[in-house]
Amino acid sequence: MANELLQSISQDADEIASFRARRKIEMDWNHKMSVLEKAENRVRVEGRAEGRAEGLAEVAKNLLKLEMPVKDIAEATGLTNDEVEQLRTYD
Repeated sequence: MANELLQSISQDADEIASFRARRKIEMDWNHKMSVLEKAENRVRVEGRAEGRAEGLAEVAKNLLKLEMPVKDIAEATGLTNDEVEQLRTYD
C-alpha cells in the first residue's frame, strides 16, 4: 500500500518531498513518544523504590522507639544494622 502511494506521487518532486517530510515528522514524533514513555516508567519505578525505602525507615524508627534490638529491626525490615543505627541518630 505504501509502495503504491509512493509510486502514485513519484511523478512530482514536490509531492515526494512533502511525503518524506510528513513521514519524517511522524517518525520523529513516535520516537519522542517512546523516549517519553521510557522516562515516565523510570521515574515511576524510582518513585516506588523511594516510597518503599521511606516506609521501611519509618517502621524501623518506630521499632527503635519501642526499644527493639537493632538486629531484629534489620532482619524484619531488610535494612542493614548500620542503616538502622543511622536512623536512630536522625531522630
